[in-house]
Amino acid sequence: SLTPYEKKKHVSKMLHIYMLGSDVDFGHMEAVSLISAPKFPEKQVGYIVTLSLLNENHDFLRLVINTVRNDIINRNETFQCLALTMENMTRMFMITDVQDIIKRHQTQIITSLKDPDI
Repeated sequence: SLTPYEKKKHVSKMLHIYMLGSDVDFGHMEAVSLISAPKFPEKQVGYIVTLSLLNENHDFLRLVINTVRNDIINRNETFQCLALTMENMTRMFMITDVQDIIKRHQTQIITSLKDPDI
């Protein structure tokens, strides 16, 4: 079993291989599992790699949508921001599930992101 740090390191290397132009047909589940991680560094790498590697026909897309929904509903502002990065992907793929979740929780997200000192 890999530690979260090792998993993050290997998935980052996988993204690097992909960016160099090679097909990457492995490790997608590890990237998706990083999105579900409880800590920001792992979650961030998971979102970056998932945004880069997955397409609209990918088998793990349903898992990604559920995790994005959970992060948007979550009270943690940084997790909400990471989940909102998936909005670009959902527009591209026309995935209405995530778009509907964002619309429903838009007021909550905006309210939680406001700084009371401003």
